[in-house]
Amino acid sequence: MPHIRLEMSAGVPALVDVSSLLSRLVECLSGCETVTPSAVKACADIHQFHAIGEGHPAEFVRLTISILEGRPPAVRTVIADSMFSVLRAAIPDSVGISQELRQMNADDYRK
Repeated sequence: MPHIRLEMSAGVPALVDVSSLLSRLVECLSGCETVTPSAVKACADIHQFHAIGEGHPAEFVRLTISILEGRPPAVRTVIADSMFSVLRAAIPDSVGISQELRQMNADDYRK
């Protein structure tokens, strides 16, 4: 913990070096206050089948960052903003992007 999950439509890997992007996201999160670099894990899921609402770009990327609860709001904001900056810099404007920072309940988390 923390975990980085990058989901994308099937056309995105032709536009983005996914492996490099994962490495940059890990590096960014590892540099954030309260994060232990050796605990960061990341993966990418490519969705061959997907549907998009009318008016949305044909391709999408969704970043989910899962952290254990307890970090102050200011630290969470820095994590969210810095990760989104890395994502935005790597993804062409023609691709829709979104990000969610999730706080996991420490009592329920197991490893």
